Amino acid sequence: METMQIVPTSLVNDVVRCCPSALGVFNYFSVDSCCGGGDTIAQAAENEFADSDSLVDALRGASRQEAAHTGQMAGPSIVRQILNTNE
Repeated sequence: METMQIVPTSLVNDVVRCCPSALGVFNYFSVDSCCGGGDTIAQAAENEFADSDSLVDALRGASRQEAAHTGQMAGPSIVRQILNTNE
């Protein structure tokens, strides 16, 4: 998994590409990660009247959890986890 520093100027699409579990965070904050994917996190938060700092903190937490979880898995295990999650 690719890692990145998540900051308010990070693009929504870049965060999702590096941390797929960020989709759940964006959904929780009502951020449109599809059509709004070209927005920065700060712009997306402003569009939804969400607190940018809280959104960034939640995204960083999701990224840390994902990295810890996938770090324990290897190849086929990761694929099974993804398939099971998306059924």
